Amino acid sequence: MASARTRSVLASNAGNTLEWYDFVIFAYLAPYLSQAFFPSDDRIAGLIQTYGVFAVGYFMRPLGGALFGWIGDRLGRKRALRVSIMAMMVPTTLMAVVPTHADMGVWAAALLILLRIAQGLSVGGEQGGAICYLVETAPPGRRGLFGSLAYTGTVFGILIGSAIVLLAKSLFTPDQMHAWAWRLPFAGGLVLGFVGLWLRRNLHETPDFLKARERGQLVTHPLMRLFREAPVDALKMVGMIVVGTVSFYTVFVWLPAYVPHFNSGASIDPQLASTVSLAVLLVFLPVGGWLADKVGYKRVLAVTAIGFAVLIVPIFLAAEAGALGLTWALLVLFAINMAMPNGAAPVALTDMVPAHIRYTGVAVVMNASVALFGGTAPLIATWLIEVTGSRTAPAWYVIAAGLISFCVILTVRPSAEFRGDKRAQAAPGS
Repeated sequence: MASARTRSVLASNAGNTLEWYDFVIFAYLAPYLSQAFFPSDDRIAGLIQTYGVFAVGYFMRPLGGALFGWIGDRLGRKRALRVSIMAMMVPTTLMAVVPTHADMGVWAAALLILLRIAQGLSVGGEQGGAICYLVETAPPGRRGLFGSLAYTGTVFGILIGSAIVLLAKSLFTPDQMHAWAWRLPFAGGLVLGFVGLWLRRNLHETPDFLKARERGQLVTHPLMRLFREAPVDALKMVGMIVVGTVSFYTVFVWLPAYVPHFNSGASIDPQLASTVSLAVLLVFLPVGGWLADKVGYKRVLAVTAIGFAVLIVPIFLAAEAGALGLTWALLVLFAINMAMPNGAAPVALTDMVPAHIRYTGVAVVMNASVALFGGTAPLIATWLIEVTGSRTAPAWYVIAAGLISFCVILTVRPSAEFRGDKRAQAAPGS
C-alpha cells in the first residue's frame, strides 16, 4: 500500500513538474521569441507582443480548469491527469519546430498564439487535478502534507525551466540562441513529457471519486453545479488565496525589476531574486502542509495572512532606502511566510468543495484567481505609484488583500477531518 501510494505521489507530482517546466520556458525565452515571431526595429514593442502571447496562456487557464475539471469530475481524476500531460506535450513539441516570421510571415505569430492557448488550457487543468489527486489519495491525518506536494511540483518545474534556459545560454552564443538554439528547451519538453506519461501509466483512481461514482453522485455539468451548489464557498476560496496571489506577483515578479527605480544605487537581479525565492518556497512548502495537518489549515492561513500585511511595508521601505542586505533578508522571510499558506491551501480548497464537483471547483477557482489578481498585480502596483506618487503604495494593495483574506478565512468552517482534530482523522472511513 505504501509503495503504491509513493508511486501515485511521484506520478502526479512529476507530471505537475513537467507541465510547469513547459509552461514557463516560454517566458524565459521571450527575448528570442520576440525576434523570431515579431521582428521589429523596436525591440521593446516585440517583447510587449511576446509577453502578450505569454499572458494569453494565463487567461486560458480558467477555461482549462473548466475543461479538465469536467473530465476529472465526470470520467475520473486519473484520466484527466493523463490527458492533460498529453495536451501539454503536443504544443510544446511543436514550439520546437514551428516556422518563424521569416518562413511564413504573420501566420507564424498566429501559430504561436494557438500553441500558447493549448498550453494554457493544459496547465489550467493540471495543478487543480494534481491537488485533488494527492489530497484524495493521502492517508488520514496527512492530507495537508500530501497536498502541499502539488505546489512543490509546480515550483520545481519552474526552477528546472530556469536552469535549462540558463544552461542553453551558457552553451551557445547569442547569435546561435537567436537563430535556432532557443528551440532546444522546447524539444526537451517532449522527452520530459514521455517521462510523465510513463509515470502516470498505472495511476489508480482516487477513493473519493470512486465513492461518488458508486453513490450515483457524478454530474453532467460540474461547473454549473458548482455555481448552483457552492457559489458562496467558491467566492470564499477566491478570498482565501487572493493575498498569496497578489503577494507573489507583486513581491517576487514586479518588485525586483522595479527596485532600481526606488534608488539608483540599489539593484536586485530579477532572475536571481526569483530563483532564491522559489528555492525557499520549495523547501518550506511541505512545512505548511504539515502544519495544516497538525493545527488545521484555518489557523495556518489566518496567521500568515496577517504575516503578509506585517512584512510588506518593511520590504518596500528597505528597497526604497537601498538597503540591499535588509531587503534580501526580508524577501527570504516573506518567502517563508508565503510557503506556509501555499502548503496549506491545497487541503483547504479540497475541503470546501464536495467530491463530485471538486476537480472543477479547485481548478477553476485557482486559475481564475491567478488570472484576475496575479496577472494584474504588476500593472496595479505600477498604476498605484503613478496615481499616488508614493513608491510604497503597492504595499497597501498587499495589505488590503491580506485583510480580505483574513476576514474570509474567519468565516470558513473546516470539516473535522481537516481542522487538525486527530480523533476525527483517525475515525474509521475518514
